[in-house]
Amino acid sequence: MPDGAPKDAPARKPFCGPDCRKRAWRRRRRRDLLISRGTAVIFSDTVFGAGRCEQCNGIISVRKRLYSRFCSPACRTSAWRERLEATQEPSR
Repeated sequence: MPDGAPKDAPARKPFCGPDCRKRAWRRRRRRDLLISRGTAVIFSDTVFGAGRCEQCNGIISVRKRLYSRFCSPACRTSAWRERLEATQEPSR
């Protein structure tokens, strides 16, 4: 029986409703995309990471968007400040 099915559900109805079916489909699709791109960290059939943070090189959570560049708002802010300092002219 697929994940998300109630224990008393009949075999022909593996999901409790359309929302559970959609959620399971999205999870499978996301897992397959991460694995096919080679950006997933897999340990005992569990997907742990979607990539590496550009700032701290830490693992980006799977719950973030597929195209996330940073692992946290702190890293995003730190990268922004570094870019801002690089573009500003030195004061006289």
